[in-house]
Amino acid sequence: MFANIVGAVSSWESLLGRDRVITDIEGLSQYTRDTGGGKRSITAVLRPLSVQEVVAIVGIADQNNITLYPISQGKNWGYGSANPVRDGCAIVDLSSMRGISGYDPELGIVSVEPGVTQGQLAQYLKEQGDRYLTPTTGAGPNASILGNAVERGYGLVPIADHFLSVLNMEVVLANGSIYRSAIHAKGCDEVDRIFKWGIGPYIDGIFTQSNLGIVTKVTIALTARPEHIEMFFVELKEYDDIHNAVLIVREVLQELAGITGINIMSDLRLQAMMSQYPFDAIAKSSQGMIPFLKESAKKQGFSAWTCVGSLYGTKNMITAAKNELQRMVRERGYRVTFVSKKKVVFVRSLLSLFPSSILVAWKNRINGLRMGFDILEGRPNEGPLAICYRHLRDGVVKDKDLDPAKDGCGLFWYAPLVPMKPEIVRSYVEFVEKTCEKHGIEPLITLSSLSERCFDSTVPILFDPGDPQQEERAKVCLEALLEGGQKMGVYPYRVGIDMMKTLVDPTQPFWATQEALKKMFDPKGILSPGRYSV
Repeated sequence: MFANIVGAVSSWESLLGRDRVITDIEGLSQYTRDTGGGKRSITAVLRPLSVQEVVAIVGIADQNNITLYPISQGKNWGYGSANPVRDGCAIVDLSSMRGISGYDPELGIVSVEPGVTQGQLAQYLKEQGDRYLTPTTGAGPNASILGNAVERGYGLVPIADHFLSVLNMEVVLANGSIYRSAIHAKGCDEVDRIFKWGIGPYIDGIFTQSNLGIVTKVTIALTARPEHIEMFFVELKEYDDIHNAVLIVREVLQELAGITGINIMSDLRLQAMMSQYPFDAIAKSSQGMIPFLKESAKKQGFSAWTCVGSLYGTKNMITAAKNELQRMVRERGYRVTFVSKKKVVFVRSLLSLFPSSILVAWKNRINGLRMGFDILEGRPNEGPLAICYRHLRDGVVKDKDLDPAKDGCGLFWYAPLVPMKPEIVRSYVEFVEKTCEKHGIEPLITLSSLSERCFDSTVPILFDPGDPQQEERAKVCLEALLEGGQKMGVYPYRVGIDMMKTLVDPTQPFWATQEALKKMFDPKGILSPGRYSV
């Protein structure tokens, strides 16, 4: 095995040059940092600049029986960061492949390589006339557009489902060939770039959340920048109001076009997004952690549940939508608040007149709204990443280029899919709160609508990685959430590298089919062993 690695590294250095082949301990350690203790041993890091170099890298790996693990930017925080699923892989770091091509301002499409970040695409589109929105997520401006799409991630701007926006793919297969659509093979490139489904069997989807190839380019559909955007809020004061919150969200999404998605956020989740964990106050309190935090959130003015959504369109369309939204919410006995970017900027300017020590809570909220509007407008920022730093004693240690893995944050994500039925959501919320409380973890619950039928709930499991006991509690809590959630009928849309092995059951037809595809596409198993597979 050692001889194989030495031979492969020598060949890779001849191909890429020594500066783009990393084998020293310090260099490798930059790639194995993680927010959840998922550190793996890796043999090398390879940094190609083109699809042709990726093809050659795969060929050398095949000749030497070396396993590869591709990453786009490695910002998979809470799910393993840049670490492979199994030890012994060479990482193929695609972050230097930063090509943006084929931008069509008439049809609203653009092609991006794996290294293109949200920030880079936003800057590019701005330079091209700022006619379209960048598909932003909470991962920030340094996260990959392609990486999020092939992980089947989502955001708040239309098109919220980021894989749905992928119109075609370029994929390097384990045999060194380059997969493209049948329409592309006939030379009809423009049609290939505007029609997702192509002709014949739809195959592109098998390259998402899989280990069947290395995706080196995608074409994505963009959303035109609307005339106007407004946010809206519905606050529900009581814990039991979660039932009505679900009904409001479902009804609004069923009846109103132009609303991309709505988040239902708990008081503790909103509080955690805007403040550090009160270590000393909790230690001195005679209350339990959760009662203390809930009382604190109430004093700070957070409602038990807050529905947060956005309206996109012309001013006339939004005016009509607001009237309908007010009617629907009022019929449920609640009130809806609308906020425009102009209002946020005005209030922020007023608050800036006060000393920095005055009205801190309100300033934090307004600043959060401003950053939220930026994300809705397709302008990525690092605001949502602040929650990852909540359990660091020093808080957010810098104001840009945040990297939770590098900065020593402790984070796992639990992200189950939950049917949009009030009784199921209520049972789910109770289950999460009881499980988290049992393991000393804050139950920071958000329910994000993926459709009028389905929520994805995101629960960040935060801890201090410098405390082995906290880290162990966090791991046990995650395992309990996964196991208990499955029993009650909710299941994650994605999991971290340590949990992938728990998914696979070769006796099930689904995983047997995946294994058959793996043997056909990659008989030697050189690509991403263990990634959503046997």
